[in-house]
Amino acid sequence: MHDLSREKHWIVLYLLITFGLDSVASGVGPTEVVLWEDPGYSGPSFNYSINTNRGDATQDIYAVFALNDKISSVEVGSDVKVAFYRHNFFCGPSKVFEGSVPYLGNYWNDQMSSLIIFSKDYDFPPGVILSETAPNTVTGFEPETQFFPLIEYIGETNEETAYYDIRTDYTGYPYNNLDFEYVIIQGDVEAEIFGERNLQGPSIVLPAIANVCSKEAESEYNGNKFYRLSGCVLKNVASLKVRQMEPKDRSSSMGTSAGGFISEPGSYQTTTSKGSAPRIVDVSWKPNIRAIEVTFDQFPVDLWSEQWEMYIDNQKKLVAAPQGSPNVRPNAALDQHPTGVLVGTLPWLSSLDATDFPCCGTIRFCIPGIGCTNEMEFNLAGEGCRTASPKNCGSGQQSQTQEAQPVGSSDVITGLVVGISEIPVDSSPSPSTGIELEYDVDRPGMNLMQGYVLSSPDPWICANDCFHNPECKAFTYVKPGFRYADSPCECWLKNGVPDPVTQEYCVSGVK
Repeated sequence: MHDLSREKHWIVLYLLITFGLDSVASGVGPTEVVLWEDPGYSGPSFNYSINTNRGDATQDIYAVFALNDKISSVEVGSDVKVAFYRHNFFCGPSKVFEGSVPYLGNYWNDQMSSLIIFSKDYDFPPGVILSETAPNTVTGFEPETQFFPLIEYIGETNEETAYYDIRTDYTGYPYNNLDFEYVIIQGDVEAEIFGERNLQGPSIVLPAIANVCSKEAESEYNGNKFYRLSGCVLKNVASLKVRQMEPKDRSSSMGTSAGGFISEPGSYQTTTSKGSAPRIVDVSWKPNIRAIEVTFDQFPVDLWSEQWEMYIDNQKKLVAAPQGSPNVRPNAALDQHPTGVLVGTLPWLSSLDATDFPCCGTIRFCIPGIGCTNEMEFNLAGEGCRTASPKNCGSGQQSQTQEAQPVGSSDVITGLVVGISEIPVDSSPSPSTGIELEYDVDRPGMNLMQGYVLSSPDPWICANDCFHNPECKAFTYVKPGFRYADSPCECWLKNGVPDPVTQEYCVSGVK
């Protein structure tokens, strides 16, 4: 999961700052967009700009609130373009504008609700579109669509992954019942889509290196590939990841009757028993080799490669790394029917004694072409696991391995999923801090640190943590059950004072 200290914050307007101008603006910055309420760059206006000081390469405004359905003209900086969306959360029809546009046209006049500023080098912002209709279909109605943008930064390899849940209960979400049938890949990105919320359940990756969709279900429009889900092994999408496309190694069996299917599948099925995403069934400490073994219910021999990704406590780790770092290999030769993988270090197989790899936490693997395993929670301290990791796994009196409950989240308003860190030491409730609680209020953005789970559902614990942290200026407490059924309460400390947003599942405060 990406680090919140580098996460591109989703900017929300609650209090509109405007100023009146009766003539054309004097100029617009190269990464700036100026929105005008009236044609000809007149009337009240508001400026948005990419925060290049923070390293952002895009600016995503999921809702413009006070500017909603009020914009008639726009000025766009020389280094960027802007995509307008008809509804909040990048839903509905969209159009890209660049340069100076004195009138948006009859269709877009006073009809914009969200926007994305992106580099002029792209025709469209990179990301993934979910739609109820194919992009090349002409309908007599406005189809339900939603765009999920890629996270981008300046001067980096864009290894960040954006995590999204598909849900209709966000304030201002335009649709009631979703029936997305098509996945449209926009730009040099890939989507991993999951059949259940919180990145759980079966998943596939599109564009696929294995034939998870029939040839009849794949098509292309305006240079973008799209897929009809009824022709894929996964028929629905409830959550997804969007990430930069990376080169993939193809197995010799992929794209043939041995590694995939040629005809359209008649029911929900996997390509082969080897091609389905395996499940982790056990994590154990091997004292004789002082390494960790992860056992699957099945091992996809044909898909093993160094392109696999391992996630420890939601942090991505390479399965092939330099000496002294964790490395992952099958626990037997590929022709000897491996049942899982070993985690050790080089030269293979060396022990983890001097390696920074925790003896407790959560673990899962993501496999190109077929998606991710389940996430398993483990604590091997009781089995004698000792490594160079600074993570405290307790006394180890009782080791345990169990399937982890999904705990990813972020600012409530974004829908992005990020890791939740350990609880700070000082978590005692203290109503005498002088902080006034703001009920039903979220303050998204300006996160000082990753959100963390609280020991009990009490917003005063979060307030107290902020009071005793000299860098904290404000906080947001997220009530239990917001992310999913029985999800824990969370605390998000802020290094500034973000604008307040109405959200019934939150309690905020300013120090």
